[in-house]
Amino acid sequence: MKILYIHQNYSKSYTCLGETFLRELKKNSALKVFAFKFLKISTNKYLNKILELTFINKIYFNVQNKNILNRIKIEKPDLVFIFKGTNVNAETLLAIKSLDFKIKIATFNPDDPYNIQSCGANIRNAISSNDYYFIWSKELVKKIKEEGVHKTFYIPFATDPELIKFSASPKLSYDITFIGNVDTERIEWITKIAEVIKINKLKISLDVFGAGWREIEGVKMHSQVNGQEYFDVIRASKCNLNILRLQNKNATNMRTFEVPSCGGIMYHEESIEATLFFKKEDPVFFFKSEDDLIKKYLVNNDHIHMLKEKTEELSERFKKSPNTYADRISNMIRLLEEK
Repeated sequence: MKILYIHQNYSKSYTCLGETFLRELKKNSALKVFAFKFLKISTNKYLNKILELTFINKIYFNVQNKNILNRIKIEKPDLVFIFKGTNVNAETLLAIKSLDFKIKIATFNPDDPYNIQSCGANIRNAISSNDYYFIWSKELVKKIKEEGVHKTFYIPFATDPELIKFSASPKLSYDITFIGNVDTERIEWITKIAEVIKINKLKISLDVFGAGWREIEGVKMHSQVNGQEYFDVIRASKCNLNILRLQNKNATNMRTFEVPSCGGIMYHEESIEATLFFKKEDPVFFFKSEDDLIKKYLVNNDHIHMLKEKTEELSERFKKSPNTYADRISNMIRLLEEK
């Protein structure tokens, strides 16, 4: 199968999932994969804001959409595989479908295509042009099928053993940490957790790492951490908070797999789908509320060294189980090849 893989990686934050997908696709000897990577004029966020306001970025992306069509006409792939598709115009997909040779279109979206904060109109308008759609939520599978994409499949997030290496932390430097950029839901959670700690006069530090945060009483703010520093903070924390965004409620997110894979102790907002990936004895604890979180943290904090011993076992299990991106890609290829 000949595949054109379309992706974008405008800022290298956290784990660059689009790059992981490309690497795993290229490993499959039965596939011939060539990539088209969307680029920005500048990586400077302030200059880009100006370019967006003057529509220069839009013109630049339209040119890249035309380049996609030209590449397809030359290469004649069997499949166009889109990772999210932030700047792939819906009109481009319609043009692909109208070409005089057969070509299938598939998308993996790591976000909710119906969430306007994480996905633009291009993504929503392009849904029905897909022959295949892969998504990490069982609820979203139902919703996308209702748009006529009958070959929509549940593909949860996973771990990347080539990127995420287990390493025992020499020192537990933080009590409770949250790593992630700001949004309204997260502000509410962090504020309430800080209030519970204050009201109960607990000697618990609360640290947040991410962009866009303003000062919250009782919380120490840090800048965003990426790459190895991101994993170092996870391993150095007694409690890594996984607060689910509205789009991920009762499902998983990338952090569901990243924290345990690198050797972190995770406190995960209650989720039906997420519980299916863990055993009772794993260093993973599900909480319903701010009070429930603090109660579970206090109970487990007495046994923190025992928990740290279990993180290596869980990390190894994830890397050997079907929960790697190599497994996810193999599953997707199998589904794409089915008649």
